[in-house]
Formats: sequence, structure tokens, C-alpha cells
Amino acid sequence: MKKKLTLVIAAILLMSGCGADTSDSGDDTLSSQKTEQKTEVTAAEILDKLTASGKAEKMTARADFGSEDFNSMCDLMYGVTLDSLTDGGVIFEETGQSADEVSLLKGADESVLKSRAEQRAAVYDGYAPAEAEKARNALVFTYEGFSVLVIADNAAEIKDIITKE
Repeated sequence: MKKKLTLVIAAILLMSGCGADTSDSGDDTLSSQKTEQKTEVTAAEILDKLTASGKAEKMTARADFGSEDFNSMCDLMYGVTLDSLTDGGVIFEETGQSADEVSLLKGADESVLKSRAEQRAAVYDGYAPAEAEKARNALVFTYEGFSVLVIADNAAEIKDIITKE
């Protein structure tokens, strides 16, 4: 009889969840931690998203952080050393007919890219005044730790694509 009573009590305890933590707090905490642990976006991912959008169709040349092309451009285009950056990339119109460019630099101040826009304007002043004006109206902003330069007729649209989650 004692054996049956013990089995009945054990069954009741199992069905009632005695001793089990039925609160959702663990799951909520885990869920909120996952939300807070946003993965860091890379320059390559941003440029891929921009290229896929079709809004940077004039910009057919690309150099990504770590590539030989990007490494050689750092000092030439931006006046910074590669070792001062932690990520970056650039897409641009390679024929020189247009000033269009999107540069992303992580580890460089916005002033570096403002100087780059001024440099682009100076290049086009003599022979393509519309391109020089486009460079003067460049957007320079910060996004996800990157200093970003956008020189394009549709610069505001490109900024929206870059900053859109």
C-alpha cells in the first residue's frame, strides 16, 4: 500500500510541475540578450547592399579593406595609414568622367573624408564644373562606427540605403 501511495504522490508531483521553474524570465533574458548582441556590420556588407540596390550604377570599381588596391589607396586618397583603420572600402566611377564615390572608413575621423571631397572637387574644377559641384555637395556622416563619404547625384538615396537596417 505504501508503494502505491508513493507512486501516486510522485505522479501528482510530476504532473503539477513541482520543483520546475515555469517562469519565462530565463527565455526573456536570453531573448533580450540576443537582441542587444547585434553583429557588427562590415564595410563589405554595406557596399554589397548598396551595389545590390542599383543606386550606385555609375560606380563600377571597388576596393575592400585588406585588398592590395585598398591598401595602396589609403595614403593616396585619404592621407591615412592602413594601420590606423580597422575596416573600410570604396566604390567609385573608374573612368574619371564622374566624381561619384562612396568611401567607408572605420578608424578615421569625418574630417578625412571632408578633405577627400574637397580634393575631388579640385580635380574636376577645371574641366567638369558639374562634377566639382557634386563633390562640394558630398554627404559626410557616421554610421555604425564608419565615417562615410557619398559623392553622387542621388547622395541622399544612397545614404538612406546605407543607414537602413
